Amino acid sequence: MPNAGARRYTIREEAGYRLSLKHLRVTYERMDQAMEGLTFILARSPEIFPEISGLRRARIDPYPGVPECNVWFRVEGDTVCLLLVEPLDPENTAAGGPD
Repeated sequence: MPNAGARRYTIREEAGYRLSLKHLRVTYERMDQAMEGLTFILARSPEIFPEISGLRRARIDPYPGVPECNVWFRVEGDTVCLLLVEPLDPENTAAGGPD
């Protein structure tokens, strides 16, 4: 496993991330649970996720109470900056995409 027992990253939530997550919480009751699991992984091994145009993307698979989502972030030194949660459900596009 990459980064096993090594470096830990600080997680920083940017304004766009907080706003998009707030919108999703209204409809999806288990979003916080899904994000806790993802941030656990991001704090240990953000490099396992693909880099696309300078940003990294983590994918959340859908399950009851959670839509399929892309979570966009960047790594700055020892910090993982969460930028946006982008639902892939065509009916829930209020959160938009990364700018």
